[in-house]
Amino acid sequence: CDWYESTSPDPSHWAFVNEEEEKHLFCHVVKLHSLGIPTLLLEELHPFDLMKFFMSFQAFIDPLKLDEEAGQSGMVLFPELKKDFLDLVVRSMAETAKEVFGVEQVSKQWVAVLDSSGWSESANAWTLSLRVCFQGLAVKQDVALKCRQVLVGRLKADWIQRRRKGWESALEADGDSSLWDDVVLRPDTRHPLAWCDAALGLVPENRPLRPHKLLKVYLSLCHK
Repeated sequence: CDWYESTSPDPSHWAFVNEEEEKHLFCHVVKLHSLGIPTLLLEELHPFDLMKFFMSFQAFIDPLKLDEEAGQSGMVLFPELKKDFLDLVVRSMAETAKEVFGVEQVSKQWVAVLDSSGWSESANAWTLSLRVCFQGLAVKQDVALKCRQVLVGRLKADWIQRRRKGWESALEADGDSSLWDDVVLRPDTRHPLAWCDAALGLVPENRPLRPHKLLKVYLSLCHK
């Protein structure tokens, strides 16, 4: 569900903190084997300057505004928020990919969604943290940055035009113009790999990035 190609000339390798950690890993490998799940996925090698086409999204949530909408205490609307938020960003990202790469390249693509939403110790706030990755598209970093710019513009326009739902007020920033610039993380910054709690140099928060959904994109040549 995740893919990473280092720009370093040195090959990547497993690094274990201790023998117990290595033993724990191989216990999972044995379990996968017993279920008939392959532990090695072989794909075409890409040049070092290519990366999987993905975008990471991070938004901080105001639980009090969610409570007001729900009429009760607790973040009871958080699952609905995540579902609707994901629907919005996946659709916008698919349209962005269609604009940049064309319908034939994007249609019927598998899209992996990874989730590490939850309480952020470093920010002292609830966070909506998702990654959307087009499994069959590899791009250069400058193209990924261009895609992010197009995506942010599309989300800004949609945010203004669409009918607001109650939970959306919980995502508001000081000014709407800067909201999506903050939410859509730059692809040239540090991002954790799947099942990892944090990228190198970032503070672990006990929120590992886990597979959430696997979607398939279908696009038409024209908008209805």
